[in-house]
Amino acid sequence: MDGLQQISGERLWTEFKKILSGNYAEELTLKMLELGLAPYVGLPVNYDVEEFVAVSRRISSLNLPVNAITLLTGLLRTEEEVF
Repeated sequence: MDGLQQISGERLWTEFKKILSGNYAEELTLKMLELGLAPYVGLPVNYDVEEFVAVSRRISSLNLPVNAITLLTGLLRTEEEVF
């Protein structure tokens, strides 16, 4: 994973945004978190998996278009984590 530290934050966000906007956003994001990739994509150590899953499933059940930022905010617990 040391190689991920060499990739720009902008590039990581571009790729993570594609994952969050895709058909398997929930599954792929959960796998990324399980593998310990959170710090490499700018997520806090104490991310909120339960809220992320709840938001993901609400979007799916309502047949809403997936928005990467909406899903991302499900992982954050406080306003400070946004920065």
